[in-house]
Amino acid sequence: MTEAVENGNLIMKLEAFFSSCILEGWKDSVVTLQNTQRVYDWSENLGIVRRCIESIVDKILTPPAKARVREKRQSVPKDWWTEDISFLDIDMFRCIVTAVKSTNVLQPQLIGEALHVYACRWLLDMTESQPNESSSSRGDDSPHRKRRILETIVGLIPADKASVSIKFLLRLLSFANFLGVSPVTKAELLRLSSLQLEEVTLDDLLLPTRSPNDQTSHDTDLVKTVLESFLRQWRRQTSASESQSLLRSIHKIGKLVDSYLLVVAKDANLPVHKFASLIETLPGIARPEHNDLYKAINTYLKEKKGNTTINKTHASPEQHADRQETSVIRDELSKLKLSAGEQSSKGKGNRSSEPGTSGVHHNLRKYDDKQQLRQEQSFKIRAATERGTEKGMEIREEDISGIHLNHHKKAQVRRVSEKTHSKSRER
Repeated sequence: MTEAVENGNLIMKLEAFFSSCILEGWKDSVVTLQNTQRVYDWSENLGIVRRCIESIVDKILTPPAKARVREKRQSVPKDWWTEDISFLDIDMFRCIVTAVKSTNVLQPQLIGEALHVYACRWLLDMTESQPNESSSSRGDDSPHRKRRILETIVGLIPADKASVSIKFLLRLLSFANFLGVSPVTKAELLRLSSLQLEEVTLDDLLLPTRSPNDQTSHDTDLVKTVLESFLRQWRRQTSASESQSLLRSIHKIGKLVDSYLLVVAKDANLPVHKFASLIETLPGIARPEHNDLYKAINTYLKEKKGNTTINKTHASPEQHADRQETSVIRDELSKLKLSAGEQSSKGKGNRSSEPGTSGVHHNLRKYDDKQQLRQEQSFKIRAATERGTEKGMEIREEDISGIHLNHHKKAQVRRVSEKTHSKSRER
C-alpha cells in the first residue's frame, strides 16, 4: 500500500483524492468532518479532522464571489456557511468558530448569526415548548448535552455589543434557567442582556414560563432579574456622570416595563407579590407619568375579581394565601356595607323605641391615636328589669349606643332605675 513497493499504490491515491476532491469542495469537507465522529480517534491521528477544519475555515474566510460552492446562486449571502456547519458536533463547531474569530476578518454579527442558527437547531425551539425535530430525531436532546451546548455557545459570543440580538440573549437566558446551567454562564448572559436592554421590544419580553410548577403565562421572574441588573449598571453610570441620554434611557425602560405590566396583568394566575414586586423594581424617576401603570393595576384587579370560578379545593396553600391577600379588603368592605344596610333598613322599618335594641353597632374609637373598629353588644332594659338582677340594671354610659345624654338626663335615668329596682325588691 506504500510507495516503497511500487509507485501509485493505495495510500498515495487516497491522499491525492482527499486533497484534490474532498478538501476542495465545501460540502464534501463538511460531510467528511461530520462523519469522522464515528471513528474520531482514528481520524484525529491521521490528521483528517484537522485538515477538514482548516479547509472549512479557509472557505468561510474566502469572499463569497470566489468561494467554490456547488450550488450556484445569483447572489451568495454573507452567512451562507452558517447553516451547513450547524450540523456538526459542538466540539467541531467550536473549533471552526474559534478559528474564524481569531482572524478578525468577519464581522461579529456573522459570528452571532452562526451561533443563533446552531442554537435553534440543537436546543429546544425557543418559541415552542416542545423539542426541535432535528434534535429529537437524533436522540441528542439529553439535558446534559444541551447544557454543554448552551455553555459553549455563550462562551463563543463576540465581545461586540451588536453581535447578537437582545431577543436571542433573553431566550438563551430563559433556556439556561430551565436547564440549570453553571452560575458563570447565567451571569454572563445576564450581563449581556442588561447591556442591550434598551434595544428590547415588548414582544421580546413576552417569554413563556418553562417551569412545570408555574401556572403563569409569562416569565416575569426573568424580566425582573434582567431589569435589576440593568438598573445596577445604570446607577453606576449615573453616579459617575449625569446626562440627558441616561435620563432618556431610564424613561424608555420605564415605559416599556409598564407596557409589559399591562400585558401580564391579564394573567389571572399571576401572584400578587410578583406583580407588585415588578412594579416596585423601577425607581420613581423612570416614570414621568403613570397612565400605563394605572391601567395595568386596574386590569389586574379586574382579572383577580373575575377569577372566582376556580375550584378552591384544588388550589395550593400559596394560591390560597395569595387569593386571601387580594380579597381580604374587598370582603371587609362588603361586610361593613351589609351591616350598614341592615341598620339602615331597621331604622326605616320596625325599629324599637327602647334604647339598646338596635342590634350590633360598629363604633370607631381612638386608642393611641389609631382608629380601631370595635363591636358593642346591645341589651334590653325590659328583659333585665323582669329578671330583677342588679347586674342587669346597671346602665353603663357606653352601652347606650347611639344616644347622646347630658349629665342632667343621665341623673334622671339613674333615679328611675333605682326606684324601679326598689319597687321590685318590695314585691
